[in-house]
Amino acid sequence: MTAPNVQLRSAHPDDILVVCWPEEGRLYPQFLNRRTIPISRPEKLRGLRFRRAYITDQANLAVNARFWGIFYGEVFFQEAEILSIDAYKDGE
Repeated sequence: MTAPNVQLRSAHPDDILVVCWPEEGRLYPQFLNRRTIPISRPEKLRGLRFRRAYITDQANLAVNARFWGIFYGEVFFQEAEILSIDAYKDGE
């Protein structure tokens, strides 16, 4: 798998990246490791403050009811935005 063509400017410290598997996070070095959440680890969302959640295409297709239930609850509670990783690449 080749890395997508992304800008390497650092992500905002209050943004998170939702990935399908932990290794996918390596394709986006601008997000700090602690701000990259694989869908297999929904417990990492508990207590995590964020303003925007960027989601990779692979994660968006993944089915994990427990993760998405917790995720949408946190997004609602924190009034955060949900964006595709493409929005980040386009300079959001």
